[in-house]
Amino acid sequence: MDKKLLSNTPEDDDAQLNTFKKRRAGHKGKVTIFKNYIESLNSKKKIALTELEILQLKNRLEVYKTLEHDFDVNQTLIEDIVGVSDEQLKEREQFDSEYQNQLALAMQLMRDNEKTQFWDTLIIYLVASKLDSVTLRHWEVYKNTLNAKPVLQNLKTYLKDRADLLQTLEEKHKQNHVDIKSNKPAQNQTSTSRSPSCPLCKAQHYLFSCPDFRQMTVEKKNRKGFQNECVLQLFISRT
Repeated sequence: MDKKLLSNTPEDDDAQLNTFKKRRAGHKGKVTIFKNYIESLNSKKKIALTELEILQLKNRLEVYKTLEHDFDVNQTLIEDIVGVSDEQLKEREQFDSEYQNQLALAMQLMRDNEKTQFWDTLIIYLVASKLDSVTLRHWEVYKNTLNAKPVLQNLKTYLKDRADLLQTLEEKHKQNHVDIKSNKPAQNQTSTSRSPSCPLCKAQHYLFSCPDFRQMTVEKKNRKGFQNECVLQLFISRT
């Protein structure tokens, strides 16, 4: 009990009472602030808290727990002045109800996230053990870029990005294959559409169609080496 704030005069009692009531209002205000904080965390619904958010919750929870004692001490000082009336009992009851309610919500939030972290770690381990060596190596690199311990959502994001990348590469490979295949007929057409050239008279016809070649004897054709050339050009003209 703060003895410096106690006196025996009515004027001092009134001054002290106002001070204690202001303190009590401050304690209530801190409960309201903590309530808003818990509601903001719960608004994330199924999204797990980050390691930083969990650490902040633990620290704020430790500070919050001191409010019960502080309120009790201050309320006792008020009751020493005005007595233990129904009004003062109601003040205690209302504060305790709201304080305990927010404390329970905070503890539940802590337990839920501890369970989430456990299952996330287990699922990540099981999934990662099934990845191929290349994908697993890239996952290890991805994990090192995170500011906190990876959660299941991080793994989902990585696998989705990885799948999108592989799909893009596969589509690009297929397109290149189609482009190459579509160019082949044009090349063949170009090679087969060239004008024939007669090695004997240099005119634009095949050797076997050349009038001069037709008039030559077999011995002369073989002697000049035209027989093989004729067979070759005959084959090309029919392909």
